[in-house]
Amino acid sequence: MWSSSSTCAAVAARGELIRVNVENEGAGKSIAEFVLAAPDALYGPEDLYAGLEGSDPLSLRQTPDMRAYLGATRQGRRAARALGVAMARSLHDAAISRHLANALRGANPVAVMGGHKMRRSSPAYREVAHLAARLAGDGHLMLSGGGPGAMEATHLGARFAGAMKDLNSAIDYLWRDSGCDEFPLRSEAELVVDGEVDEGALRRVHSWLLPAIELSRTSASGASIGIPTWLYGHEPATPLATMIAKYYDNSIREDGLLAVATGGIVFAPGSAGTLQEVFQDAAQNYYAAPGEGPSPMVFLDIDGAWSEKYAVLPLLRELFKAKGNDFIHVARNAHEAVAAITSHQRGANRALDSPFVRQFL
Repeated sequence: MWSSSSTCAAVAARGELIRVNVENEGAGKSIAEFVLAAPDALYGPEDLYAGLEGSDPLSLRQTPDMRAYLGATRQGRRAARALGVAMARSLHDAAISRHLANALRGANPVAVMGGHKMRRSSPAYREVAHLAARLAGDGHLMLSGGGPGAMEATHLGARFAGAMKDLNSAIDYLWRDSGCDEFPLRSEAELVVDGEVDEGALRRVHSWLLPAIELSRTSASGASIGIPTWLYGHEPATPLATMIAKYYDNSIREDGLLAVATGGIVFAPGSAGTLQEVFQDAAQNYYAAPGEGPSPMVFLDIDGAWSEKYAVLPLLRELFKAKGNDFIHVARNAHEAVAAITSHQRGANRALDSPFVRQFL
């Protein structure tokens, strides 16, 4: 699998850990914490998973991605307790934002939001993968939160833009042939117990991750960007994204992901996290400056996810009644979701209108 040998030597600046000495008041001495250095470009999956071996599930613990997560867990994932660690994380995230803005220049980005528990075998997963493939084939740069479930399906679809038969085979491989359907952990408490990694949980994550890594090495390479966070680091960044903008600070990551999706957002079925993103995106659209919005909000209403289970549409239409709500769409399938996004196009360089991108120009 990926290792820190010659195949990764050329990208040593991405995935390189730096040492930060932290005073341990209880022990009366300093201890070493490790934070990922500010990278020279967005990560590739080979950077975050350097050292991962297919035959050794425990090798996942030594990858830069997992070491960054464990360090963040020790120091506090929402806010680092030690000033030196907080400063190093801030430098890392600032570099990620700059590289993300550079990657978005001239692009026409569309994001997909949806549940991390979405099964690979589910109809919803296949619909998300299909709509991502069609949008990518139409020239959109696909974005997601970069984790499992609907996010993984987004990047799988982007890889197989224009190759639906191969995409369907890849979906079948991910769950039927590999036997790994649903992401195996319910929370971070299953992976880190009393400050130590639970080996059983690590093995389950490795088994689930491995078929996606194999696909990323052998499949087509349609571009997409995953934007995950170490706040939820027990959910590994999907290796099916060709570029990964991973953040320590989830608040920066969450707001930025929604802000840069100027081509629109498709909301696949999800739960609390997806609902948060619905209303955060609604707020961005509501307060958008003249000429900068709104961007399409497309609800993929599979099994009544948005019309019955979480009936957000009447509320949103009432909120935007005075401003106009023709950018809010309900789609029953991938075909209708793609049609809703493409009906709002303003040209291939729309991302250049994004305040997020413009601040780095």
